[in-house]
Amino acid sequence: MGYYRTLQLEKESFSNSPDPSLFYHSTQHLEVLQRLEIAIRLKRGLNIVTGDVGTGKTTICRQLIRKIAPDPDIQCVLILDPGFGSTTGFLSAIVKFLTGRSASGSDDAMLKEKIKSHLFSEGTTRRKTTVLLIDEGQKLSRGCLEILRELLNFETNNEKLLQIVIFAQKEFDPVVSSLDNFTDRINFRYVLSPLGFRETRGLIEFRLEKSARPGFRPPVFSRLAYAAIYRYTRGYPRKIINLCHDIILRLIIAEKQQAGYFFARACALDVFHPTNKARIGLLPLVLSACIAAAALWFFDVPGIMRTAIEKAGQVRRIAVNRSLTPDTERPGKIVPVVLFADPGLPRHPVPQNTLPKDRLEDAPDLPPDAPGNGGKK
Repeated sequence: MGYYRTLQLEKESFSNSPDPSLFYHSTQHLEVLQRLEIAIRLKRGLNIVTGDVGTGKTTICRQLIRKIAPDPDIQCVLILDPGFGSTTGFLSAIVKFLTGRSASGSDDAMLKEKIKSHLFSEGTTRRKTTVLLIDEGQKLSRGCLEILRELLNFETNNEKLLQIVIFAQKEFDPVVSSLDNFTDRINFRYVLSPLGFRETRGLIEFRLEKSARPGFRPPVFSRLAYAAIYRYTRGYPRKIINLCHDIILRLIIAEKQQAGYFFARACALDVFHPTNKARIGLLPLVLSACIAAAALWFFDVPGIMRTAIEKAGQVRRIAVNRSLTPDTERPGKIVPVVLFADPGLPRHPVPQNTLPKDRLEDAPDLPPDAPGNGGKK
C-alpha cells in the first residue's frame, strides 16, 4: 500500500494473516516444522503440538501444508474447527474430506468402515500418505479422541495408514495425559513457548527486511523500542505482530521515521491495556530511587540519625529512683533502692532530695563511697 512507502516499505510488514513468506525461522518453530515433516514422511502416526494463544501454532500448520501439499504422494486434509457435537458428525466430516462425498445418514460403524477402505486403498494400492491436520484441537471431545485412537489402529505391518497432527492450546495437555491409551500412541509431542528477546528482535527485523526493497532494512525501531516491545509482548509472536503494526501506523500518522522507547511504550499501553502496576514503568521507579538517594545525601540523613543515636545512648540511662521499700530487718523503716545505668555509661550522682521531706530524716545515710552520696565522706 502507498502509505507504507513513507517508511520505505513495499508492503505491510505485520499482517495478522499467516503469510508464508513472512514466516520467521525461530529455533523452536523450525525444529517443530522439520520434525513434523519427517514424522509424516516416515508414517509415524500421531503428533501433537501445543502452546499458549499466539505462540505460532497456526503459522506452523500453514507452513507444514505448504511443504507437504505439493507432493503428489501426499493427501492432506485440514479441519479448522473440530468442535463437533457428536462422534457421528466428526466421522462424517472426515469421510467427506477424504473421499469428497457426503456420508449423511450413516452410523459410526459404517463411517469407520468407509474411512478404513479409503485408507487401505490409498495407502497400500496407490502408495499415498494420508495426513489429517486438526487445528484448535482443544475443542476435541473425549469421544472424538477415542475415534482418532481407533483410526490409528488402521495400519500395515510396516506403517500407519493415517498420519494425524493436532495443534491445540495448552489446556489440551491434561486431557491427553488422562487418556493413557491415547498418550501411548503419540509419536512426537512439543510445547511451544514465547520467544526470547533476541528472537523477538530477529522476528521484527526479518519482517521489515522482507517488506522493504531488496537489500534494505528500514530502521523503524530504535534499540530501546525493541526492549519496550519485548517487555509488553513477553515474546508472544501474535502480540509482537499486533503491537508492531500499531506502532507503524502511528509513525505514519505522526510523520515520523523511527519509534523510540516511549513511543513504543505508549502504543503498547493502548493496545494491551496493562494493569496500573505495569503502567508505573521502570523509568519512574529508577527516577524515584535516584531522587531518594539524592535527598539522603543532601540532608545527610544517615549522619543525623547516627548523631541522634549517640546522644540518645549518652542520655539514656536508668535514673536512680530512690524508691521506698519496706525494710525487712526493721519494720516500719524504709530504705532507698539505688538502680544504676549500664556499667559502660558514665554514672551520675543521685539527687539527695528524691525522698519526701517528711521522711527524708528517717532514711539511713548512704555509705561514703556510694555514687549516690555525691562523694561525701
